[in-house]
Amino acid sequence: MTFGVRGEPDPGVQALHDGGVATGSGEDEGDRGQQPSGVEAPLAYSLSAFAALVYLVLAVALVRGERRLALAACGIELAGVLVIGTLSLADPEAFPHATVWSGYGSGYVFIPLVLPLVGLYWLLRRK
Repeated sequence: MTFGVRGEPDPGVQALHDGGVATGSGEDEGDRGQQPSGVEAPLAYSLSAFAALVYLVLAVALVRGERRLALAACGIELAGVLVIGTLSLADPEAFPHATVWSGYGSGYVFIPLVLPLVGLYWLLRRK
């Protein structure tokens, strides 16, 4: 246990030690009930979920040998990363929370940009 400046136990550490939840200096027990609940970034989560769905469709199309569907999925993914990537850089306030496509996928080592390009190349060269 750590002690504060005057030798008194630190309230946050004491609360954690006792199995409770520590509250910060700007928060008290009554504030917790007033915190907004729910989704904070519905656009970011929705776009990321859509990207995941497109990747799932792409994977299923590749397994089933449905080349046209795979091409469409790669095209949708590439369009998404280019449009959202450009908008997120041009108007950052429009995307306060990052999506998988923000900044052309910079938060994901640009894999969302590179993967559909590689997929399109692979699908188009195999005839």
